[in-house]
Amino acid sequence: MCNVCDRGGHTREDCPNKEGWAIRMGKPIVEKNLVLYVKDANDDIKAVLEEHGVESRSRAPENRKLLYDLVDTMKPPRVLVFLNKK
Repeated sequence: MCNVCDRGGHTREDCPNKEGWAIRMGKPIVEKNLVLYVKDANDDIKAVLEEHGVESRSRAPENRKLLYDLVDTMKPPRVLVFLNKK
């Protein structure tokens, strides 16, 4: 389990939250996070999944899990940020 992201989809060395790790280690931030912004709506999540070749599901919780898996497997991994539905 990653101590910064609180997720288990990647190793500590592969954690996409470079800024969070630098702060936690008391070091200057020298590497910016790569971020994937997605609207927090099932249709938008499905579109991002399909854009990256991942077959989406009908239920929103399953698609959110697939999206987290996707950002962890991107090279380099991304920090996933959900935007308001508006």
